[in-house]
Amino acid sequence: TYLCNGDNEIYEESKNTVYSYEDYHKVNLNLFSGYECDHDGLRKLQKDFNRWCKEIMSVTFKHPKSGKIFRLNMKNYMNINDAIYKMVKNFSGLNLKELLEPVNKQEFLIIEEMLYNAGLMTFDTNCKNETLDVWGYDFSSEYPNSLPNIILPKKPGKKYVIDNINFERIPFGFYRVKIRHTNPNFLKVFNFSKKHHYTSQQLRELYKVRQIFGLEFELLEPDDEFKYNAYIYPEKEFVEMKIVFKTWLENMMKIKSVCSKDNQLIKRLISSAWGCFTQCNKVKITPDDDGVLDIDTNEYYIKKINNNGEYECIPYDNICKHGGFYRLKPFLTVSVRNFMLRYAVRNHILDDIVRIHTDSYMLKKEVNFCTELNKGIVPKPESKSTGRIKFYNV
Repeated sequence: TYLCNGDNEIYEESKNTVYSYEDYHKVNLNLFSGYECDHDGLRKLQKDFNRWCKEIMSVTFKHPKSGKIFRLNMKNYMNINDAIYKMVKNFSGLNLKELLEPVNKQEFLIIEEMLYNAGLMTFDTNCKNETLDVWGYDFSSEYPNSLPNIILPKKPGKKYVIDNINFERIPFGFYRVKIRHTNPNFLKVFNFSKKHHYTSQQLRELYKVRQIFGLEFELLEPDDEFKYNAYIYPEKEFVEMKIVFKTWLENMMKIKSVCSKDNQLIKRLISSAWGCFTQCNKVKITPDDDGVLDIDTNEYYIKKINNNGEYECIPYDNICKHGGFYRLKPFLTVSVRNFMLRYAVRNHILDDIVRIHTDSYMLKKEVNFCTELNKGIVPKPESKSTGRIKFYNV
């Protein structure tokens, strides 16, 4: 069911099995929150969406080369991801396709299967089934704010077998290391990789706080499953992401400052950037009538099985829609996890942490983070995670 812009008529259309109702619902109706799945909900979304677009268009920009004044008209783009990519490209003035070499099969499999690439999610298990007074604090747009501050390798790396690690001068890459700890607070600020793969930035950060948490590091030997213990990128072959995202982010925040607080469109344009740039090319393959699936696993990575029995696969010869930007997946997420760990240690809140979710803390006490120590980088009190709350899990 859809509603055309400028039209009060509701149109209904049957979708074939490829677009089952459940998949269609997830993609189209949950993009923005607060709208019911009915005609009135569609009309409300139409009205709000048009208002959001006008707010975004109210800000003018000067083209860096021609000097012409222009505005961002969201209705000129096919979808959110199309808008994000083109805006980043235009504001940076770069040919993004030629900036980074694409990830290859070997690199992709390590990133996809061996590393922990999610946000930091921890819970003090001593608080399970307890009702506590807690105070929530949230860093606004931490993922977008971190985008200009990281670097990405230009090219894929190579697997190596090394004898030891110099943690203070560790080459950029991934390492198979077993981490042990004695301080239980470590579990409040760290998520382990099930396959013992960690980025060089992560290991360097942990080495700095090894005495606080009683950390020990064991470089694992090659074995039957892993013929390597390091994946290292070429030296001095990196791109600073500030040349890609800095101007874009500044202009997005400029737009956000004049938009209404309920403008979900500008918020999504900002928060979805790293997801847009790490999108994989996916091919849907359906088993034949006898249930036989004709997939060459040397050519395709099986991502998941949809509810209608389709296999969602990623071709190894064309993995990411935006080539080497897939490397944002491990290096951006670890940058934010490192930040949350470092900030907790610096502000002496380890004993008070009940829960961490991505870029927010829930603490057992109220804290004033506005100190010279934090150089103006402070989380905002968050009402939805503040109060008397019963905890069951993370």
